[in-house]
Formats: sequence, C-alpha cells, structure tokens
Amino acid sequence: MSNPHIDPKDTGEELATVIPFPVPTGTTGPDEPRGEWPGKLIDLDAARELAGDQADIPLPGLDRYLETPEPEVQGAKKIALRSLAARGKSEAEMRLKLADRRVDRDTIDHTLEQLITERLIDDQALADHLAWSLQESKKLGPAAIKQQLMRRRLPARVIDEALDKLQPADESVIEDIVRDRLRVLGDESRTVQVRRLAGFLARRGYQGSVAYKTIERVLDE
Repeated sequence: MSNPHIDPKDTGEELATVIPFPVPTGTTGPDEPRGEWPGKLIDLDAARELAGDQADIPLPGLDRYLETPEPEVQGAKKIALRSLAARGKSEAEMRLKLADRRVDRDTIDHTLEQLITERLIDDQALADHLAWSLQESKKLGPAAIKQQLMRRRLPARVIDEALDKLQPADESVIEDIVRDRLRVLGDESRTVQVRRLAGFLARRGYQGSVAYKTIERVLDE
C-alpha cells in the first residue's frame, strides 16, 4: 500500500543540479588545484527521470535508482533527489527531510543506503568542500567553520577531519578583516578598538594570540 502522506504530484525543490561526490583518489595536497567537486552534473530533468517521473524515457543506470517497485520507496526517492537538486545534504539532513515528509523509517534507511552507495550523499566529501569554501570565500576561521558544519548536522569526527585538511589561515587575510572593521569603529580609544576587534574576529572564527597580535600590528601601522 502506498504511503498516503507522500504526494505523487509533489514538485519539491526546483533548482538546477544534483552533484554526485567523486570517488576519492588521494589526499589533496597544497599544490593541487582546489575548487568545485568534479562530479558528474545531473540536470533537473535527469533527476526527475532518476526519480521515476518520466520512466518511459530510457536513461542509463536508471534501474540502480528504482530497484524496488514499492510506491513508498519510489516516492521517497523523488523527494530525496529533488531535495539534492537544491543543494547537497548530509545524511542526517536527508533523514530529517524524509522524516518530515512522513516517510517510514525502513523506507528512509533503504533510500539513504542507495544514495550513499551512489555517492549522492557523502558526509566527508560534503564537509571537506564546505570547510574549504567557507575558508576561501567567506574568510572564516576554524572555530566559525566548525559551527557552520555542525549546523549541517555532520558528525563530529567528520568535521574534525575536514578542519585538519585546511591550510593554516593566512595572517594577511586576518589583517584585511581587521582593517575593514577598523574603518567603522570611528575615533574610539585603542583599548576599545582592541576589545571590539577581538570580538569581531572571534565571531569570524579567529581566536587566541594570532588574533591579538594581528590587531596590534594593524593598529601600529
């Protein structure tokens, strides 16, 4: 019997791509190029085909995704693939997504097993990419990156491993952050400036002696 709580006409998230994580081939070194994960891109139409919305259109490998004919499993796969088309998900995020849609536990387990096997869900690869992106594009320090990864419901051991792979923060980046913030502090006393700058850096994930030494160096310029 089909699950009455899964609407077969549900449109789900309508964004562009599902990005499978690549099979790791080695440890990324400091001299290797780093950027978007080089997985195969699957557009939204293909994701719908994988989910079984257009089963009459041949698609290589479709049987991998629709091995089980039960409507509950097919419905859960539709929800999962459309959610992944919006953005990558951790295993815990996807479990919550399916549970919120009233999918039963056994069906969730079956769906997650297939998604992990196909590398459409990979907690370590997701954590590694998010940590690198937050450091490079958002200029966040380790403490702030850890908080962001925790919000994605990634396991602690996965987060720690992702942080260990990051290159140490370039002090010039911290200096630029301090200079930009200093412009909005006005004519405050040095003591006030140091305190506020230290708090600002801490919120961005930079703490300890490195933060204070950087502040003092910029203030002495």
